[in-house]
Amino acid sequence: MLQYIIAFVIILLFLFFFIKKPTVETYVKFTILSLPFTDTKLLPLEYGFVKVFDILALTAFIFLFKEFLTLKNKRTNMTYLVMVVIFISITLFGKFSSSFPDEKLYTLYPIFTIFIFLRYFIKYLYEDFTRRFELVHLLKIGFVVAMVAMFLQMSVSQEITYYSAVHGNARGESISTTRFPGLFADSQTNGQFLAMGSFLFLYGTASIRKVNYLRFLGFICMALCVVLAGSRSALGGLLVGTVLIFLMANLRTKLIIGSLAAITMLIVIVAKPSIAILGRTDNVGEDLSFREAIWEETMLMIEDNPIIGIGLGNYQKYIMTYYQDLNIVIEPGVKYYYFSQPENGYLKILVEHGIIAFVLLFILILRPVFKNFLRLMNHSAMVEVKFVLCSIVAFLVAFTTVYSFLDYRLLSLFGILISLSILHTNYRKSYNHTATQFI
Repeated sequence: MLQYIIAFVIILLFLFFFIKKPTVETYVKFTILSLPFTDTKLLPLEYGFVKVFDILALTAFIFLFKEFLTLKNKRTNMTYLVMVVIFISITLFGKFSSSFPDEKLYTLYPIFTIFIFLRYFIKYLYEDFTRRFELVHLLKIGFVVAMVAMFLQMSVSQEITYYSAVHGNARGESISTTRFPGLFADSQTNGQFLAMGSFLFLYGTASIRKVNYLRFLGFICMALCVVLAGSRSALGGLLVGTVLIFLMANLRTKLIIGSLAAITMLIVIVAKPSIAILGRTDNVGEDLSFREAIWEETMLMIEDNPIIGIGLGNYQKYIMTYYQDLNIVIEPGVKYYYFSQPENGYLKILVEHGIIAFVLLFILILRPVFKNFLRLMNHSAMVEVKFVLCSIVAFLVAFTTVYSFLDYRLLSLFGILISLSILHTNYRKSYNHTATQFI
């Protein structure tokens, strides 16, 4: 019930500000500021499963339709626009030509609403790219809210959540077995959200040393929250991103990161703190074998439906019909749980969307990433883009064990990162000399 109340309040607040100032700026800023709660349900499953993000995007699309159609730098934008339109078209064709065209139709909402949001987001920054710092600052407010939620769960009770039920993987009798989900229903998605957000704390304009160290403190706090979330994949993404930061950093920052890493390893070896993520190292092999069995079955599905897939949102229905052994026994002979995703984001996209859509999507994602990495190597990119790239890499690593695009907070945050990466390819280092030189 609390989730619906929160959703209703957010919608009312948005309408209040939007009526006063019906602009792209209002929509984009409000959506980013309310990001921690954009996945809250406004309508239950039986009435369409509509969420806050859907309402915000639809309202902006209706009342700002003219702005939706206009955008500067049409040549660069057109390349990505064509890929997005083709991806959406293939996804729709695959869904409605599948064996289950009416299964979980609400999974189609995000491919439209996220496109609407990112269209306005890019338009707002095309007009003045220095606005990116303000928008990232608003994102940081959301990350602080996420950390506060975890702090309350750790210090008061894990039951502090607006979800009616928390995923079983977050339950534990003590801090050594508990994985804190924060604002999420699942500790894995919480870990992914925090891992991506950690690098954005380093994104900024000021060159004042005190301000930069404060950002670094924010990064460390987010990293600690990733550990307490208990998600190994998210921690892996965080570590890979940190290694990239280390490789691209100046000598002073390498010394800081190296010292922190050495201190952390010493604490783990000597003190052996009782936290969930360290307690889960013993069963890595067992978990991998479990996932490999699911991946092998999913690969067979992909071989049977390689071009356009089995249809978006059809994975669970498909295995219930054709792969009935792919389940977890809850109560023998009575109750079984059939997986809604193959424990791998890449396989989920491949099996449901097909190879063509999969390739298009990852060209869209990786093209600006590689362009920015090349510019960083040539010292022609703006220095802060490295933090965007590390956030993207952190997500892509964690995506190997969980499909998290069903949550609007992760989907929109990842979309923002890709959009920033695309926009950064249009600007050289000389465009903004105020970017932080701390790292």
